[in-house]
Amino acid sequence: MHLLPSRPAASALWSALLLAGLLGAAAPAPGQGRGGNNEAYLSADELKSDEVSRIKAFAQASSTQPLTAKDLEPNGLLDKAAKFYVNRVTWPQFQSKVPGVAESRTERHIVDEAFAALPDTNKKLKDDQQRYLQEMGKRYVERCKAVLNNPNFIARVNAARILARLGEAGLEESADTFVEILEDGEQIEGVKFLALRGLRELFENGFKPGAAVSARQAKAVQAVTTFFNRKAPASFPGGDAEKDGFRVMRREAIRVLGNVRWPVVAQGGKVQNRPAFELLRVVAKDPSISPEPMPSEQLEAAVGLCQLQNKLLGGQSTYQPDYAAFVLGQFLVDFGQRNNADNTESFKSSAWKVNAARLTDALNAFKADNAANQYVNDLTRTALPLLKDVEGGKAATPNDLRVWLNNKQPPAKQLFSDDKDSVIKPAAEPAGAAQQ
Repeated sequence: MHLLPSRPAASALWSALLLAGLLGAAAPAPGQGRGGNNEAYLSADELKSDEVSRIKAFAQASSTQPLTAKDLEPNGLLDKAAKFYVNRVTWPQFQSKVPGVAESRTERHIVDEAFAALPDTNKKLKDDQQRYLQEMGKRYVERCKAVLNNPNFIARVNAARILARLGEAGLEESADTFVEILEDGEQIEGVKFLALRGLRELFENGFKPGAAVSARQAKAVQAVTTFFNRKAPASFPGGDAEKDGFRVMRREAIRVLGNVRWPVVAQGGKVQNRPAFELLRVVAKDPSISPEPMPSEQLEAAVGLCQLQNKLLGGQSTYQPDYAAFVLGQFLVDFGQRNNADNTESFKSSAWKVNAARLTDALNAFKADNAANQYVNDLTRTALPLLKDVEGGKAATPNDLRVWLNNKQPPAKQLFSDDKDSVIKPAAEPAGAAQQ
């Protein structure tokens, strides 16, 4: 039995694996000196020391002089800096040793320097920093877009890492590029993974959920939903590792849908997507999803489902959370059983505890959003003791919740009252446990 890894650990692990695979398969093209005859190389003028100091001061809000009209001109300071910080991801001396070029920095250092030219959004930004972020951010986006079709895959991935940081910073304009990446049938998986990561952060830190869904937000949800539902290959020549790679990409799409916050997304009164239904299909391991979801995908879908906010839909909501609650309860029974069956050395380890804590927080948020729904309240009250035991390193008691579910069917028989197809099909018994 495999443990569900904690979200940070799983993210770091799979990011490293995906990126390492790409980097190992994409050696830089040969060149002479800085660029030489390397067609992947994009030039940029070096920043002078006073220019570096000004950029740093803008990012840290330590400048005594605000941005000037000259700084914002075409080929002004911000244009020059964006070109310098982004284009260097294509320079071969940061990817491997280049004869005649003395360089101790690597691509990681170059990307970190690009990050350092942006404000630290873990802190509350001042007005001048917000303005600088918007101006520099949109220039970063344009420069990164020019790298996304670079013949050097390393350069593409590093440009996507910079874009993902812009999503984390809440730069809404980055969403359009993330959508383009997901819709590009020729783009590599590592870049798409980072586009999903950027959208996940953007929906969490940038887009503010409200009663109305903007056209940009709706387009992003459509792109993620389409990616989530993409058809798996008829076979995986690489075996289980390749199949799990497909699932990892899908899991990142699941995380985005969970951050969307709207159970249903509509434009002009017409429903476009139903994130709640997509997530519920994963939680239930609906047989329409192939290959079968990993337990960690189910976990992310359960947390994401609980994060959706029915209140955003107002009095016109057709979303029926009691139907979702019943399926969540079935997942929690399985979660408790797997916790009890894990007899490896990792039993009662932090991974189970962390995931139980995440589910506890998610269920409490689900209950708060649906405070008037008695079924949701009763389900939450019955399920929380199970999670408390797991979080405390004890054996869970899933049978109590199972009995409750058998005796308490939800009033709703479909997830949306206006969609007769929003019904979950029972999952067939798996032939073998899905890998984490």
